Amino acid sequence: MQKRRVGVEAQQGNMHGRPRHRAGEQPFDKRELAQAAELQKLLPVFLHNNRTCCFSKEALQQNAQVLELNPEFNTAWNYRKRCVQYLLEQESEEDARKDIAQNELDLVVRALKVNPKSYGAWYHRKWVIRLGLSSLEAEFMLLKKLLKVDDRNFHGWNYRRFVAKTKGVTAEEELLFTTDKINENFSNYSAWHNRSALLSEISSHETSDIGSIQDRLEEEYELVKNSFFTDPDDSSAWFYYSWLLGQTVAPVATHLNGSWPPANSRINIDRNGICSLPTAGKPIEKLEALPLLISFSKPVTGVHNQSVAVKVNGKDKLQLDWRPSLPSEKYCLRWTAQIMHQVLLEQLLENGNFTVDISIGESLGIESPDAQGIDSPSHWSFYVHAEEDSSPAELEENTSAESQGDMTQGHSQRVWQVEILDREIEMCRELLELESNSKWARLTLARLLLAHSSYNTSCCESYRREAQKHFKELAVLDPPHSECYQYEQSLLVLQELTKDSSSLKRRYQDGNLQFKDCSLSSIAYTERFLWVQHLDLSNNHLRSVHGLDALQLLVCLNLSDNHIGSVTALAPLRELPQLQDVDVSRNEIGKHPVDSCRFLFPSHLINSCKGRRTPSKGGRLWQIEAVFQGLRWRKFVVVGNPVAQDKESLCALREALPNTEVLN
Repeated sequence: MQKRRVGVEAQQGNMHGRPRHRAGEQPFDKRELAQAAELQKLLPVFLHNNRTCCFSKEALQQNAQVLELNPEFNTAWNYRKRCVQYLLEQESEEDARKDIAQNELDLVVRALKVNPKSYGAWYHRKWVIRLGLSSLEAEFMLLKKLLKVDDRNFHGWNYRRFVAKTKGVTAEEELLFTTDKINENFSNYSAWHNRSALLSEISSHETSDIGSIQDRLEEEYELVKNSFFTDPDDSSAWFYYSWLLGQTVAPVATHLNGSWPPANSRINIDRNGICSLPTAGKPIEKLEALPLLISFSKPVTGVHNQSVAVKVNGKDKLQLDWRPSLPSEKYCLRWTAQIMHQVLLEQLLENGNFTVDISIGESLGIESPDAQGIDSPSHWSFYVHAEEDSSPAELEENTSAESQGDMTQGHSQRVWQVEILDREIEMCRELLELESNSKWARLTLARLLLAHSSYNTSCCESYRREAQKHFKELAVLDPPHSECYQYEQSLLVLQELTKDSSSLKRRYQDGNLQFKDCSLSSIAYTERFLWVQHLDLSNNHLRSVHGLDALQLLVCLNLSDNHIGSVTALAPLRELPQLQDVDVSRNEIGKHPVDSCRFLFPSHLINSCKGRRTPSKGGRLWQIEAVFQGLRWRKFVVVGNPVAQDKESLCALREALPNTEVLN
């Protein structure tokens, strides 16, 4: 095993061998200023040639001068491609055509000496090679020199993969070269990344030989461990190790993990729209439509009447409009539809009490972003009765079938995966005994423990508790990323609180599901309490309500004493048709000039508000209109938020919610 080394970059304060400018230094020297002046002289001529499509040799030479001064000038590279194509069309002799291509390769070398990580230069070189007029051996020689000077040049590695594929070099041969580079420098992230790309290619041809793939992964584990014990703080090998674990633990296939109404539940309905639902709350009055909701393990698309069949008594098929719970998303975890109250009454008159049968995945259509379909079809039913007893139903656990990824794998494969996880957990524990302050070892150990607990072994509960302990220690050990670790802790807490119906019953008090004072910074596992009508999330660390869009029966929501910092963070509440009372008191709405939840805000709402109101207060007024316009809430409490102290914002809020009692 090699001796531990101190990184050169750590001593010199540079990145990939390129020194940073220190405080007080002038970023430009006299030579650079002279180059800038020269470029300004050349630009008018180049732009004229580009506009007039002048492809003379003089224009080509002048263009080369521009690119040698500024290799990042993409317009100049595009012009040059058109110019080269023109010259090649005019030349019929093969040697002359090769000379033109070689001139282009020489220019790229000169440009790369100015900036070895110029995207435009590398793309141009690929374009020239695709012409088929150049020697690929010469390209390998060039790359050998480049990677000797800077062995972590990502562009160089990417170009090497291109040249190897063009020449037909096998992935096995390239893997040997990558191994040599890693042995020279364990901190070579680009080499580790190249290795993962090569192994993925090799594995794609060995899918039927599970034993061969397992043997290869075992060898990779041994290689990467040498790096850990050499320098536990170097991130390069840890990233590769994380990828390696992802190849070991097969990803869970896309499956249904929640639905509402639950299987075998009973829904009572009368002519006036009063509905007794399988929830622990009171009957819902004036229900205009019965919501249906299905939740998947991965975001999916293709949910429609062909992929989800909804039938009455197994015969008449209902035509429903399935929509993502967040309309702005093409791929969504949760999809909703509604059976109108009038349709339910018509079915009662025609069939008497009836059964609603739902089938998912019997036909193609539903797929995740990685093009995976549903692993197996799902079926369930619920019953609709004429209202006789409107007393609230007991709290029911969602009984829809949940497919587990490991159930579809062979027993021997599952045993091997658990053995690998056991071994790697012990390795990380051993490393932590030697390097207790290694954040990478601690973070990887926490993730290994969670991966192991997903196999539902006898130690899964203790492993989840140990993982939570490591996330707490990481928040102290690595303060800049403390919120990331708090997020992981929050997921574990919520997973424990919602793991079964008995856990939920302990949190259910006076018709209200209580998740207050739980240190939650995220909302997850909503498929386990889709029935909730009253939810208390007060005194937590929430910054948005992303995820609550699944709770289609939610009537009352308490978000007081959290860290919600913007109006747009509340946008998912627009998708809750039964919502009436919302309390966001003592949050931070209106405090921050930068809207940290803006990326979650649906673009269609922005477009609908353009031109309606002149933006002011940093754009806060149009956000208020976009989020709240058209909502029929009964009460909205904003007391204790900075936005409540702004008269103009309050006026906009009351205008957007004319029938709502706004308490400030």
